[in-house]
Amino acid sequence: MLLMTTTAAADVGLDLALLLDRSTSMARRSRSDDELLRMTLSLLARNADANRVEHRLAVIGFGTTASVDMPFTRVRQDELPRLRARIDALRFQDRGDTDVLAAFVVAENLFRALPAQSERRRAIVLVTDGVPYVRGADMNTYHARLRSFVMTHFARESITVDVLLLDSHDRALWSQIARVEPVESAADRLLPAAHGVIARLVGTRTAESAPAKTHPAVDTLVVPPYLELIVFDIFRGARDAEVVIVAPGRATPIRDGVDGVEAIPVGDVLTTLVVPHPAPGEWIVRKSRTEARVRVLSQHFFPRGMLLQPSETDVVCRCSRVPLAYRVLDGSGHPLHELREYALALEVMLARPDGVSAAVAMERDAALGAGTFRSAQDPLCEREGRYWTDVRVTTADATGHRLEVFRDRWSGFSVAASTEAECRTTRSTVPMPKRSGASHTVIWSVAVILAIASVAVWALCRKTDS
Repeated sequence: MLLMTTTAAADVGLDLALLLDRSTSMARRSRSDDELLRMTLSLLARNADANRVEHRLAVIGFGTTASVDMPFTRVRQDELPRLRARIDALRFQDRGDTDVLAAFVVAENLFRALPAQSERRRAIVLVTDGVPYVRGADMNTYHARLRSFVMTHFARESITVDVLLLDSHDRALWSQIARVEPVESAADRLLPAAHGVIARLVGTRTAESAPAKTHPAVDTLVVPPYLELIVFDIFRGARDAEVVIVAPGRATPIRDGVDGVEAIPVGDVLTTLVVPHPAPGEWIVRKSRTEARVRVLSQHFFPRGMLLQPSETDVVCRCSRVPLAYRVLDGSGHPLHELREYALALEVMLARPDGVSAAVAMERDAALGAGTFRSAQDPLCEREGRYWTDVRVTTADATGHRLEVFRDRWSGFSVAASTEAECRTTRSTVPMPKRSGASHTVIWSVAVILAIASVAVWALCRKTDS
């Protein structure tokens, strides 16, 4: 199972083409290109590492003509230094007109050269001031050709298009063919906007610091429990601006090299802080500029889990009720000891071989050990084949919001048309203790009463017959 999962995951990921407008109208705005590229590399590499997938990035610069600055290249954490050096070696210059269509044609050729893999997502992010211009061309005809190309090539091939629009010109044109994100060209505005777009494309949920009610220069950020690692992206707003982050219950800010914290400079206004085992609760962000902000892009929860019963070796008989037991584990594979303020809950969906799913209510069973849950009512398995469990382990953060700390879609068991002698549904390698002595007493009491009543009825019938 593990080998199959790993092999499948290797084919999943994002192919992202970043198109950079380097026309005359963009020449004064291109100072952020270096930081934008370095930030994109970091986001893709961190997400790929966290999710064990493979992302690829291509960079296309365009003006009067379009050229490939970097073909589709695998982005991984261990290759970041080499890729950053490659990006830093690029030289940006005024390239004249704004032939966006030429850039789209080059991008489509790059995508077509990739192996056909339906599992992968494909996307284009265009950074432009939104003013297509080709000297000597009828621009109304050009706009029509641009729309037609996007609809017939990108839409057909499921390639999404996002536009980071640095001006309001031609917004109506772009809104017809792409998702538009209007931004300002200054780095402190462009980078957060691009950050959000790329995070969405790779499937990462972000959380941003919120202004505190007490002071305009203070933000708060709620960090969830059970984190092995959290990554803060800090947008300072200016080169000389200062932003510090203070953990709950601490008087001093977190710092590079202290308690395992690692600082990674990305550019003049963007820094990444990697914090291991962060304390849950409300973190304080103090900043010298009100427009500065902190975002959580990546957070690695350490809880894991495993299905205890049925085990992989059990033969489950068709039309039998199957007790489910699931244990939540820590990062070392031991039963998870819950934090007192952050109790866990289990949500389980059981999918039958025919694809129909039903919720299974789970309750704690202390007799099975810490972090263990079992089915409140054992589901009836009426079909032969493979049953899959979709398990969500959730808790609440400091504000009471529910969050998912682990999801297991790969556990399951098989149901066979076995004879009674072969059935071992209840002979799990994990003993299932009695739920309650009191409940069994009640059951036996009811059975005795029914037996006495049956005898009384039989005696009465005999007396009547006689």
